Amino acid sequence: MGLEDSDISGVRDEVIWFKNWGESLADTQLPEVNKLAYRKDILGLLRVCKSHHCPLSTALIRWYLSRKDLTAGAKVRERESFRWLYQTARQQGRIKPTKVAYVPPILDASTVINSLPQLGRRSSAGLPAGWLKRGARLECECRMPNA
Repeated sequence: MGLEDSDISGVRDEVIWFKNWGESLADTQLPEVNKLAYRKDILGLLRVCKSHHCPLSTALIRWYLSRKDLTAGAKVRERESFRWLYQTARQQGRIKPTKVAYVPPILDASTVINSLPQLGRRSSAGLPAGWLKRGARLECECRMPNA
């Protein structure tokens, strides 16, 4: 399937299980400036995975790249970062097909990412827009529906 497909609804997905991606990135022969950019892009994507309690997958990457506020240059750079991640994971046997079709989050990627709390900052005015308090846990109301 790969990263080139643009339609993400209802497609079989591939999960990327690649815990040591940081070490692999550090060991590559890429220039340091590229390594820093890849790391920043991948960490941004992983932050969305964590906030939605969902695995990193090819369909999630395509959804993430569909952000409306993403410039053409940034999209090319992020796609290059995620292509490196995907290809390196594939070489190491870290990609597995899923058994169910991908269900994208209800809201568009830009809305979801902009609703994430700022790193290192806490709001005294309450929760960021789009977030609900469930017991002791914060949950994004734009999470994927349970099917």
